[in-house]
Amino acid sequence: MDSFYDEFLHPEATELGSIVTVTAESAAPEELPDTDFRAAKAAVAAAVDGLDEDVSFAVAAGSDYARMCHPDTMRTVRASPATKTEAHAAPARLQPGRRGPADG
Repeated sequence: MDSFYDEFLHPEATELGSIVTVTAESAAPEELPDTDFRAAKAAVAAAVDGLDEDVSFAVAAGSDYARMCHPDTMRTVRASPATKTEAHAAPARLQPGRRGPADG
């Protein structure tokens, strides 16, 4: 898990945007083992659990191209018990990506 933020933030800024990435890699580049994929989903859940109340967030998924996982539109939501529960359910619907010609 990595976290990135705007290191050139203006001194008078009142908001700090951050990106947390969870990466799972496989020895075989065309397929991610189920155990690694489950670990990545658990790391996403831990990142969501660590959010403070009312922080804006979104969960995106993808290997070569990102797509919204939660919410299902290109926006953020405020962290609350309800939105965190919804965010936990979203990655559960994903399957490990298979890279190769079929993704084309």
